[in-house]
Amino acid sequence: MRRLPEFDLSRLRMAATVQAHHNGRVTSHLARRGIDQFLDLGCGYDWTVPFVETLQSYARRVLPACRVVSVDIDHVVIGTRYGAEFSDEETTVQGDLRHMKALLTSDQVSSVLDLSRPVAILLHDVLPCLDDAEAVGALSVLRDWAPAGSALSITHATDLAPVTPSKLTPLLRQAADLTYIPRSWAAVKDLFGGWPLLEPGLVPTARWSPQMGDLRDWASGAYAGVAIKPAASDDLR
Repeated sequence: MRRLPEFDLSRLRMAATVQAHHNGRVTSHLARRGIDQFLDLGCGYDWTVPFVETLQSYARRVLPACRVVSVDIDHVVIGTRYGAEFSDEETTVQGDLRHMKALLTSDQVSSVLDLSRPVAILLHDVLPCLDDAEAVGALSVLRDWAPAGSALSITHATDLAPVTPSKLTPLLRQAADLTYIPRSWAAVKDLFGGWPLLEPGLVPTARWSPQMGDLRDWASGAYAGVAIKPAASDDLR
């Protein structure tokens, strides 16, 4: 039997806690900037907390009438989230990020999001599941589609020793034919396509949250950044 790579589970739990805290902080931050539309790509499901207590609640504490489109490829996640929808301003869509153009032009997305106004695009902890060509292609389509003033928020697994999620890559590929690619700082930054990053830039995720700023960088296990699409961005694509 193939041995699992050795991990410190306490470090993995810490990284998950940092990620969960970051999701709410970024959502609230973008709502305070006046963005009232959210596209959550690879939304997943927190089985311990109902969805209405996460992204929507953070945004609606600031902007009660915000619109939210949540996307995931997993039909179990989709079915579970359907039960948490309360209004026409939110919808859950089953979609594949590798077919981004078809997803963004679908009636389910276009009926909720108004492209005459900015959209906050969240890609949190999902891009490692795409290979390099798929990730670059998906982000290129997203950046072209997004209205000026839109925000792009990315968190992305990376090796910050002693936390090395890349140890999972060969195991998942062989055991389940799954892609999992932690990426370097430079590779993650390239996914923003030149959009200007908000402070503090592209940093270990915990640095985005002053309350967690005393954590060592490796505790995040990921980089996080938020960028805003300029009004004239043809030369940034």
